Amino acid sequence: MVENMKVAMMKKSEFGLLQVHTIIQIRILVLLLLMLTVWAVVIPRVSAQDLTAPAQVVNDYLNSLVHGDTKRLVELIDGRMKQNNRQLVLSPEAYSQFLKTNYAGVQTTIEEIVAEGAGVRARVRFEYPSHDSSTIEFFLTESNGMWKITDEVY
Repeated sequence: MVENMKVAMMKKSEFGLLQVHTIIQIRILVLLLLMLTVWAVVIPRVSAQDLTAPAQVVNDYLNSLVHGDTKRLVELIDGRMKQNNRQLVLSPEAYSQFLKTNYAGVQTTIEEIVAEGAGVRARVRFEYPSHDSSTIEFFLTESNGMWKITDEVY
C-alpha cells in the first residue's frame, strides 16, 4: 500500500511539474507576442499605402517652386532643409521672384518614392527648357502627423 502511494505521489508530482512547465511556456509565448506587438507599434514603418501623403508634399513643394510660393515652401520643409535654405526662410518675399525666374518652364517628375525606415525618399527629375536635366532626392519625415521635406541630395 505504501508502495502504491509512493507511485501515485510521483505521478502527481510529475503531472504538477508538467503543468508548471506548460504555464512557463505559455507565459514566454505571451511575452514574445507582447514584445512583437510593441515593436510593430513603436518602430514606425511606412507602407506602400502610406505614400500618398508624402507624395502630395513633394508635389506641393514642386508646384510651389515653379510658382514662387515661398510661404508654402517654408511650411513644407523642416530640419536640415530649413537650415540649408535660410534665405528662403528669412526673406521669403525676395526669394519668390528668384524661384519664378529659375523654374520658369521647368518640368518635374517624381521618378520614385519609397519608404526608408521611418521616412520616405523621393527621387525627382527636373527637365529644363534648355533640355538639360538633373535629379534630386528628397528625404521626408513625419512629425506630429505632418510630412515634411527634411533633406535633399543632388
